[in-house]
Amino acid sequence: MKRLILIFLLLLPLFACTQNLDFLDAKTGFREFNFGQEYNLINEKFNQIHFAVSIGEKKFYEKLNENLQFEELTASKIQYIFLNNIFVGYSITFKGVNKYNIVSEILTGMYGIPTGGHWKGKINNCMLSMVPKTSGIGMNTMISFSNEVAWIAASQKSSKHNKSGF
Repeated sequence: MKRLILIFLLLLPLFACTQNLDFLDAKTGFREFNFGQEYNLINEKFNQIHFAVSIGEKKFYEKLNENLQFEELTASKIQYIFLNNIFVGYSITFKGVNKYNIVSEILTGMYGIPTGGHWKGKINNCMLSMVPKTSGIGMNTMISFSNEVAWIAASQKSSKHNKSGF
């Protein structure tokens, strides 16, 4: 009986992480945007997002005057990520320095223990990282969320265009 209890206690953290990753996988988008939506439908409906930067086939958009506050954290920038004009994820950069540990604790409480700052569910992923401040002095904390189903759909869209000569 003691052996069974010991096995249960050893497996409990694994079960807890799975439950938390199920919570991560339950995300279907961010705010009013749903993963897999096309850019033109989002822009038509909300007409609030503006082009920020392009990296390869990925385009990053921002909304003006967007506020996000969670506990003592305030977002300095929220970017919506589109691949081949399909909404596949978003990133949030927080104001101030030394926020990494605070954000890490919050995400660990929500999704379980990460592997190298990365939570990987069956559908959604979350990554915690540090990025250089625009001033070039210091680092900001950033979290990125992505949806695998939307990425696959966007990638297949790219393959179809390449095969048809576009």
